[in-house]
Amino acid sequence: MDPHPCSAAGGAHQDFGYAVEAFWPFLLAGEAQQQLPEPLLPALAHRAFARAGDLAQKAVASDDPSLTARAVEAWRNLATAIPTDHRDRAMFLGNLGAVLLLRFERVGDEMDLDKAIQTLRQAAVIPAGHPNRVHILSNLSDALLLRFQRIGAVADLDEIVRVGREVLAATPATDPSHALRLAGLGLSLQLRFEQTGAESDLDEAIETLRLVPVAVPADHPGRARDLTNLSDAPLLRFQRTGTKADLDEAIDVRREAVAAIPTNHPDRVMYLVNLATALHERSERKGALEDLNEIVQVWREAVATTPADDPEHTIYLANLGLALEERFERTGAETDLAEAIKVGRKAVAATSPGHAGHVPAMAALGVALRLRHQRTGSAADLDEAVQVGREVVAPAPVGDPNRPADLSNLGLAL
Repeated sequence: MDPHPCSAAGGAHQDFGYAVEAFWPFLLAGEAQQQLPEPLLPALAHRAFARAGDLAQKAVASDDPSLTARAVEAWRNLATAIPTDHRDRAMFLGNLGAVLLLRFERVGDEMDLDKAIQTLRQAAVIPAGHPNRVHILSNLSDALLLRFQRIGAVADLDEIVRVGREVLAATPATDPSHALRLAGLGLSLQLRFEQTGAESDLDEAIETLRLVPVAVPADHPGRARDLTNLSDAPLLRFQRTGTKADLDEAIDVRREAVAAIPTNHPDRVMYLVNLATALHERSERKGALEDLNEIVQVWREAVATTPADDPEHTIYLANLGLALEERFERTGAETDLAEAIKVGRKAVAATSPGHAGHVPAMAALGVALRLRHQRTGSAADLDEAVQVGREVVAPAPVGDPNRPADLSNLGLAL
């Protein structure tokens, strides 16, 4: 009979602890892993878990590719050490998938992306209630989206939608991530509609995205972005079905997005352009003067808030000029025509002959000058309209789709 059984057990446990402390750095570094006792491997992996996590955090915070490579190697070594039937295997695989995804984003090697997806799929087999499952699925969705953007496989998009539904269902409405996950599902459904044309996806996208602004406070800094995401889907459906209510919703939501963004925000002009685009769509169909008035106002603000040396400034000037011309033709207000000519000259002066916006700006100016000649009989306006028209037509090749309209405008001026 062993007189000291507790001491013997305690000694064995102490030896095991010493072995774990002695060997875990070798497992982390991938050194002599084949020589390590197999029963010891799970304990070594758990002991090295925190150090591997620190390495991953350093890789996230640094641009040093060697750190990312070390993090990938560390998590691969730990994941390999965990038996396939171990309860914590998904946790190790999830972290390996995350660092593989990080390296793909940094380096762009598609093998890393494929391996990240494969690894995260393996990690996602854990039960639905597992605390790490939603995080793993979110990373899997991100990886699948990156691959879809690279190769365009609809199968990846189908999986993104399926995963997005599961992630959303597992996220309580009170969770800070709830709105973000609503948006993710809605946008993936919209993207699948754009690929397949399935109207049920677009309908579901609209219903899902409508919930996003409701789920965040009115003063949330991302509110304008969320509203713009919502507005795109009804506009797509309007373009598909011609339903006026969808176009009205898109415009109302884009107005709300503009109202939600501070006047000095660097992205405000983007929201103004989105609003002007939707208003123009309705103005062309409905012909309401109030829409045209708002379009002029929106383009004026876009011009005023964009520096003169910004490449987009000329485009906004040209769009303002076209809106003023259209309003003149609708109302006969000579002040609009005078402003259109003034704006058109600025747009032409701001671009060189090789600039993409130069010819459209010249064409718009020529039309405005011809309209004023027809109104006032000014020979100077007519001469300038002819000169501008010739400059527009001269560089255009015979097959240019705009050439017939440009020739017609020149002919009207001659």
